[in-house]
Amino acid sequence: MEKTNKAVSIFSSYSQKENHFTNGLISILRLGNIQDSNFVNEFFYSLLGLSANDEYKYFQVLEGYETKSTADAKIIGNFSSIQFETKIVSASLREDQINRHLEVFSSDNRSQQILILLTPDSKGSNYIDKFLQINDKIIRHLEWKNVCDYLEEYIRISEKNGVFESIIQQYLDIIGDSIFKQDIVGIISKVAFGNKSGIYHDKYIEDMKSGLRTQWETPREYKNLDGTGRKLLLYDKYLKAITVEVEIGEVKQTNEDHDYPWTNYFVPETIKFMDESPIKIDKIQGLPGFENFSKERAPYRNLTHEQYRELTK
Repeated sequence: MEKTNKAVSIFSSYSQKENHFTNGLISILRLGNIQDSNFVNEFFYSLLGLSANDEYKYFQVLEGYETKSTADAKIIGNFSSIQFETKIVSASLREDQINRHLEVFSSDNRSQQILILLTPDSKGSNYIDKFLQINDKIIRHLEWKNVCDYLEEYIRISEKNGVFESIIQQYLDIIGDSIFKQDIVGIISKVAFGNKSGIYHDKYIEDMKSGLRTQWETPREYKNLDGTGRKLLLYDKYLKAITVEVEIGEVKQTNEDHDYPWTNYFVPETIKFMDESPIKIDKIQGLPGFENFSKERAPYRNLTHEQYRELTK
């Protein structure tokens, strides 16, 4: 049974944090469309490649459905039906939930049906691709980072400096504090070289390039390398730089090595070697809280989306 069914409003209050962010974005799209009837069309075209122009009239944030068959929000046009499933934490999508959202389209006769997965997860990651393959004609993935970049650019090129632009900026500030500064994209791991680990400074990159090393062993389970699209960045103390980045597709306690019982398996096509442009220690230590990174004894550090963005831009 439906408990609540809220028309979008910037003043709406929700018990779940995700619904606050969903409501904020849908409110911005609705307000933008009031002052420019092409605002939503341009948003969808720029970020998702949806080229059809439609007249969007219905903006709604949904919550409180006992069956949870309804997504977090929907936008309806003359021939478009757009649903949003929103997550503010990486690796939190569920296949059964997505399938239930797709079932809603069976009773909708609009020609353009799209389910947008709006998450902090990296676009093109193996983790996200699994969900797109459920129905690649309907499902699209949208990164929060891309949404923010788009809105920041809108403010930058806008000839106005009015209330709407101010609302967007406040929304961006909140997203930055609540998502990018908190959600973990992966870890920086300090490579332990030597006979004990079986990793050698002059061979490990070559072994990875040739396919001899397709996994990374760790002395304990690193919770944020959970096989759901998060990244492992390797820091080489001799080069004083991050030299390799790879997505971890699976984690197992293999106990193949007494000292390194946890095995983190690579997603091969995601390996990036930074031969020409390694991320140097001064850039790492330029991140707030990383000032003593090279001196710390801790074998790894968690990395937020904002920190990763700073490292790689």
